[in-house]
Amino acid sequence: MKLFLTLVVLLGLFFVSSCKTNEETESDVLPMWLQVKIAQFNSGPISASPPYIYSYIYKDYFVYYIAAPCCDQFSDLYSHEGQLLCHPEGGITGAGDGNCNDFKQNRHSEKLIWKNSRI
Repeated sequence: MKLFLTLVVLLGLFFVSSCKTNEETESDVLPMWLQVKIAQFNSGPISASPPYIYSYIYKDYFVYYIAAPCCDQFSDLYSHEGQLLCHPEGGITGAGDGNCNDFKQNRHSEKLIWKNSRI
């Protein structure tokens, strides 16, 4: 009986400690695709590396914003799963591709993920 109660308590503690919201879980651990991108940026040419990467909540989803490395290039907005959602800024007009014009107004919970220390 004592073993059974100990097991119940341990299982309860396990479930309570593993119950995080989606936002907490996603913001605490960088997805593998983003870790690979950051490693490529760190080892690649400085001119091809963005100045920074931020995470946000946008339309109730966790997203990653990768700034454009330079002039007239598109910035990228990715889902947590690594799907390219849109280009919120950049291009010849500076206004992006038009697929997420409301990104600046509707993003929140900004968090710096990575900054290019080589520039």
